[in-house]
Amino acid sequence: MEDLLKVHNLKVNYPIKESFINLMKGKNNKYVHAVNDISFNIKKGEILSMVGESGSGKTTAGKAVLRLIEKNMIQGEILFNDRNILKANKDEIREYRRKAQMIFQDSYQSLNPKNTVYDIVAEPLKVNSMIKESTELNERVKAALVQSGLPATNYFLNRYPHELSGGQRQRVAIAGTIILEPDFIIADEPVSMLDVSIRADILRLMIEQRDKYNVSYIFITHDLSLAWVLSDRIAIMYLGKILEIGSGDEIIKNPCNPYSKALIDIMPKMGIKKKGKKLLIEGEIPSPIDLPKGCVFHMRCPYAKDICREEEPTLQEISPEHFAACHIL
Repeated sequence: MEDLLKVHNLKVNYPIKESFINLMKGKNNKYVHAVNDISFNIKKGEILSMVGESGSGKTTAGKAVLRLIEKNMIQGEILFNDRNILKANKDEIREYRRKAQMIFQDSYQSLNPKNTVYDIVAEPLKVNSMIKESTELNERVKAALVQSGLPATNYFLNRYPHELSGGQRQRVAIAGTIILEPDFIIADEPVSMLDVSIRADILRLMIEQRDKYNVSYIFITHDLSLAWVLSDRIAIMYLGKILEIGSGDEIIKNPCNPYSKALIDIMPKMGIKKKGKKLLIEGEIPSPIDLPKGCVFHMRCPYAKDICREEEPTLQEISPEHFAACHIL
């Protein structure tokens, strides 16, 4: 399959403004190193999950790919259909955002409470001046709702976000995303705030969109079991780095990085035969302001050696399309 998206050496650094006193003392601004030199690709029709704890950089990476972060905070190369998005002008960015969309975690916050369902779903077409005829606009809105598993009745179209259930709000958000017929969608924890009974329906809807329209996804989640069910490939992230990336089955059944193994050990069994003793990691993820020297995981890794504290490991190919960064491999 052909690559739709190629990301090379992506870094995202947020500046932290120092206090007036520190500036008078000559102290330089510090930075939050949210994403620290990651590379990956996504093929057409592929679902790649980015998995990690809070603070791993997965959401920031997704926002950077969509240019939802100020350009001067982003370094590296983001190629969409071989066009560098970081060098795109305003018109090119506008066109890119028609083809690349985002589903946010909290649909209640992302949907305008003053707008009806109709207004919310129709807005992307209006903003992009894609349809002028009201009849065609109405048809597109209703079609997007039906594709998202919602009724296209006048009663539902005139409802407001606060009148909907959590699952309905997320489906409305999805309808507003797919109405532009994008090639690429980033879904940021799209089911984490929903009841378990509703999650499967939303995930099934995403798979249907992929299968019908060859849509590519980045699925951002802290839940490795969901990523395994949904994804073609999984990237394990920690403190702004990709520690392991490969097919879902390879990551789950043959994990190589200790952090990957620890995440798998806290998963429900789901028929997986886990090798060796259960690996538990203690402590909190370090500050992204002062990154540890060497491997970013060494401070919590039970297998850390001197080399782990001094040298940063690089991704090595373990098996075809399965890469891991660890000195003890």
